[in-house]
Amino acid sequence: MNYSNPSVREHSDGRWQIRFRYKDGDKWKTLSRNVEATPRRDATNKATQLHRSLEEESLVE
Repeated sequence: MNYSNPSVREHSDGRWQIRFRYKDGDKWKTLSRNVEATPRRDATNKATQLHRSLEEESLVE
């Protein structure tokens, strides 16, 4: 399954939301995860790591 590049946005309480879009059959779906990070750079790094693990996981299935 191919996931889009992650989008990262900050919540008001300091958490960050990471969102991915992917195609399931003929429909687009969204996958989101909340992470704790201080600067945006850390949240972006976590998003990149999560993206890699999702892609690797989809290759195994």
